Amino acid sequence: MGPIMMYVRSSGTVTYAAKDACFLVPLAKELEKELRRKGRLTWVKEECEWLSRVRPAANGSTPLFLNFKGAGRLKPKDLVILEALLQYRRNVAMAKDRPLFKIFGNSSLLTLANRKPTNLKQLKAAQALSPKQIKIYSQGLISAIEAALKIPKNQHPVYPRRRAPSLGPVVSNRIKALKAWRDAKAESLGIDPSIVLTKMLICDIAQNNPGSIRQIEAINGLRKWRAREFGRDILTLLKKCGK
Repeated sequence: MGPIMMYVRSSGTVTYAAKDACFLVPLAKELEKELRRKGRLTWVKEECEWLSRVRPAANGSTPLFLNFKGAGRLKPKDLVILEALLQYRRNVAMAKDRPLFKIFGNSSLLTLANRKPTNLKQLKAAQALSPKQIKIYSQGLISAIEAALKIPKNQHPVYPRRRAPSLGPVVSNRIKALKAWRDAKAESLGIDPSIVLTKMLICDIAQNNPGSIRQIEAINGLRKWRAREFGRDILTLLKKCGK
């Protein structure tokens, strides 16, 4: 039985943690060797150092729907239900010490946010949950939905919209050139293009049009390893694009 199947079939956090120690530590050492051989270990170390400093909001007041794919398409009356369901799922997951997706999948919550069942018959008709999930969580889900439905309309959340900045032809040409370079570089390195540059970084570089490595390093989120590895290529490309 392979390591993956052993994880799937094991039960309890202690067993899971024990298998982590057995398999993930040796795997990490092998990955470190591979990264060192390819000269990319410093990339990962810098990213890990940055991630280690990330902290959640202290008061936990940030709406959960902001990090939920598909929430931006919902109306406020549906969004208030989704937020209540997300809060309920998080509380259940914390109490059971299980990952969120093991409680309910995202697609199930979207369906419930749209259908808004307030009794067992409606919950079953929504066909968003398995019979087992309905048996265990029906009361909690219905209570969460009913409470959300009582929230006044003027208190319903609104998904924040950011108007895309108007880009001139020069900036648009830079973006196009940077994307083409990024994709070619990623293919030559055998890595995902977003590791080289994300879409957001491409837009920021194109708009700021840095003229030096130091100015590239100053772009928020770019990291020094990108400036070190790709900075010269980026500067050369930007010069070819012109002002």
